[in-house]
Amino acid sequence: MSYTHNIARRGLHKEIRKAIAEAEQAGLRVVTFSGHTWGQVECPCGQHIKIYSTGRNPEFGAKLIHGFIRRRRDHRSTP
Repeated sequence: MSYTHNIARRGLHKEIRKAIAEAEQAGLRVVTFSGHTWGQVECPCGQHIKIYSTGRNPEFGAKLIHGFIRRRRDHRSTP
């Protein structure tokens, strides 16, 4: 399920939007919330990273998401 279509309306920085799109392409799940925490990127193994909508440095937030994607490339769901 893709949530990319909602991203522009929610006021996220373009670097965060790109990172979220890459996470979806990598097969990770993106779940949206309301409030300061915009949502999270979830791995099938159960780990996740929060996405904040009001960060002072959106480039750093995008870098964290990219790192999460790289570290989770080979993860599979736990039995």
